[in-house]
Amino acid sequence: MNLKRNYIDIKDEKIFYLENEGRSDKNILFIHGNMYSSSCFIEVIKSLKNYNIFAPDMRGYGNSSYNNKITSIGDFASDIKEFILKLNINNFTMVSWSLGAGVALELSRDEEIKYRIKNQILLAPFGYAPFKINGADLLANNFQEYLSNFDFINPQKNMEILKGLMTFNMNLIEDSFASMGMKGDELKKDNIRILFKTFIYNVNMPGQEEFERNIDSAIKQRNLEEVAEILRDYKYCGGKLNTRSAVLHGYDDRVISYMDGRFLADELGSKFEKLDDCGHSVMTDKKDFVVKTIKNFVEE
Repeated sequence: MNLKRNYIDIKDEKIFYLENEGRSDKNILFIHGNMYSSSCFIEVIKSLKNYNIFAPDMRGYGNSSYNNKITSIGDFASDIKEFILKLNINNFTMVSWSLGAGVALELSRDEEIKYRIKNQILLAPFGYAPFKINGADLLANNFQEYLSNFDFINPQKNMEILKGLMTFNMNLIEDSFASMGMKGDELKKDNIRILFKTFIYNVNMPGQEEFERNIDSAIKQRNLEEVAEILRDYKYCGGKLNTRSAVLHGYDDRVISYMDGRFLADELGSKFEKLDDCGHSVMTDKKDFVVKTIKNFVEE
């Protein structure tokens, strides 16, 4: 499969995106989650080679620029709206993951975009409730103690240290990194490997190449502090969707509770699929089911 790597000018930003020109008129738009980029969907996209694929890196992530700080999830949605309009993407299936689901939901409310959306699939979606309980300000003191004991030579020791943090979710830990001034290149790969293994890939690990590709994406993130603020404040309030939709959520998700996914699905009028033996990375733990579901939605 030959994925094209392109850039498009959106306002004052250069937005990177992956594109596959399939042999049909079926379009799929992918929206990634926090600490990731479009590359998190590559293994799924490989199984969708007959379709037209559009997978952008949002502003401040991956290979996209970050000239203007984001202040709300609406900024991400505004960028993706312009992306859709400039490329004239119509009648598309929208597939979003984690934070990207919040962006997708805001697009679903936009008068110029919502009628272009054929249907959508939300994977481990963020949007039911903001991350305010046990937030960064409460966690920072304890997490500083854990961080001071990290052994970057012996990852297994870190896994033991992190057992005490299992009740906190990934986004709260990101908040703590941000509040302690750890950003950009200071987010060392070893830190991120530990966090990903503990909270994202707690059920199954991806292949080594995919894992390192996602680590590289995380290193490139430049908007961590701004996103932490968004996570504290955002809640979807748009009511039921006007198109067919499904929420796929892992029972073993350590980042966003599968119950949040269930409650959000009820608010959206979406079909809810609770996935056993599945964590936050639905694309890793249930790849075949995700691909099957996407094809079903695209072909309807």
